[in-house]
Amino acid sequence: MIAWLVIFPAATHAQQFMPTENNQAIEEYLAEAPENYNMPIMYVFYNGADCSGCTEAIDLIYDLYNQYYTTYLNIFTVDYTLDAGFDFAAAYDLTQPLSVVLVAIKNGQAVGYYKIDNPQYWLADTSYFENNLSNQINNFLAM
Repeated sequence: MIAWLVIFPAATHAQQFMPTENNQAIEEYLAEAPENYNMPIMYVFYNGADCSGCTEAIDLIYDLYNQYYTTYLNIFTVDYTLDAGFDFAAAYDLTQPLSVVLVAIKNGQAVGYYKIDNPQYWLADTSYFENNLSNQINNFLAM
């Protein structure tokens, strides 16, 4: 088990569950859909730069979402470099061309997030891409 904890973050470019106090975007999300009071969010953040593999990775993320997670998460794709009234880059420490951020929502508040950077690097093995991303989403949902 200890070896897994040491290897896992480096191999997947993921970060541990981080607490957050940024609820501005969450408040807007709930105002638009109050039925999502406790529904986690999956953000697919990209930076608008030319990114080899990002479009294909985003397509695979959506395929996976549509196949398994539509009743467990809501998904949004956001160019985090555009100022839309909320600084996603600062809120989720976004610096990579592509990141998946899973946000936990409890009682209408964002209580933490789990970030996966650069999933486009996994495209050489589609099976690995799907299994790795699914495992991380499943672990997040089990928290």
